[in-house]
Amino acid sequence: MTISFYQRGTTIYCRVHHGSSMIRLSTGIKAPNYVKFAKDKFIGDTSEVASLNADLSRQKTIINELYAHYNGDLLKVREGYLAPELRVDYDEQDYDFLNLCQRYISGITSGEIKTRQKKQFRESSYRTYNFHVKALTQFAAIYGTINLNDFVLDGKSLKEKQSMTERFVAYFENLTNYLIDCGHQVNTRRECINVMCIITNYYRERLFLNIPKLTRPSGHETPIVILQPEFLKKFVMDEHGFYKGFAPSERYLWEVIATMLVTSFRISDAVLLTKNDFTIKGNDIFLIKENQKTGEDTEMPLPKVLTDIYMENLTRHQSIFTPLATGNKAQYIRRKIKDLFYMYPEMHELVTVKQADVLGNKVAVTKKMYEWVHPHMLRKTAITTMLVNNVSPEHVKFASGHRPNSDAFNRYVGFVDRHYKSQITDYHKKMFS
Repeated sequence: MTISFYQRGTTIYCRVHHGSSMIRLSTGIKAPNYVKFAKDKFIGDTSEVASLNADLSRQKTIINELYAHYNGDLLKVREGYLAPELRVDYDEQDYDFLNLCQRYISGITSGEIKTRQKKQFRESSYRTYNFHVKALTQFAAIYGTINLNDFVLDGKSLKEKQSMTERFVAYFENLTNYLIDCGHQVNTRRECINVMCIITNYYRERLFLNIPKLTRPSGHETPIVILQPEFLKKFVMDEHGFYKGFAPSERYLWEVIATMLVTSFRISDAVLLTKNDFTIKGNDIFLIKENQKTGEDTEMPLPKVLTDIYMENLTRHQSIFTPLATGNKAQYIRRKIKDLFYMYPEMHELVTVKQADVLGNKVAVTKKMYEWVHPHMLRKTAITTMLVNNVSPEHVKFASGHRPNSDAFNRYVGFVDRHYKSQITDYHKKMFS
């Protein structure tokens, strides 16, 4: 849908296009004969011009809201525009930034707001957005909120624009300082401001507001901590002999973890696997994996030690994994994963990692290996272990679902080259052994 304004006589009219359909509307805005109108706006730096352009912006907002409300039906948009009582307009309170953020969360929950790919937000993404909007809510309870209408730059002088932009940016700098006081790490603060950027950009476009733009902050690269390939093999092959002695809930935990270590699945995808995601050929089970780029399905082979467990579970429980009597399976795994790895002797070795502290300074942190374990580490371990064992990057990208030019994936390649395939190590062996 596109909206454009044009002048006829002394009145400003509007054209609304949707595909091959188009309607014309009279805004009722009168153009003074001494003010020029061109390219959808009044020209000039006076307060009168600013007020006229603000009226145009409000008309765009009304039309846009009607368009969304009536699912693109232009005839109903016309009817709603001509009958103010049918409008779903914003009032002044709706430009309150905190209210808009909370409305954005509601839009994600209802499915009204989707990703750029027009898909529903993942549960993990919803949790991220909700977490940061809650942080904004706590901040606003102390320092107040802002109204986006107070930062519209149309018709303002350069000096006024600079002052408004500084005040706008300062609000979010204060939010960052509040997060520091609360002990949030660098990347958490970066993620929070990124969420604020996404929400302000959404309403900038949605409400046709010419407001300052936030700069997305750079964060610190999280150090890559992985399970060693030797341990991954022992774990999946159950060389420790733990699996048969596990209780059902521990079996479920082990099965999902082993699956993630083999497939590089994210936890949100792994816990949703059902027998419909697999195909059985003779005594073998293949995972039907969708290529994120092409959308085509490919059958991914799985090691026999896993497929034997799947087959037994299908026979006993009609499910791939041992049934787990809990609602949120991903949350259960996050809670219990360290307890499971605590059982393994290798996981009690001390590991030192340099991490960024609250202020961004790198400090050495030493913990036992099981204390470093978290679900996403399993995905990182699977990816790097495949690369170490000379699986081509293209195949690993297919398995892991990374985009062709993913910076995150390139980090894994660089990590493997530095830690496992270092040419300097080969040089030292040749020269100094």
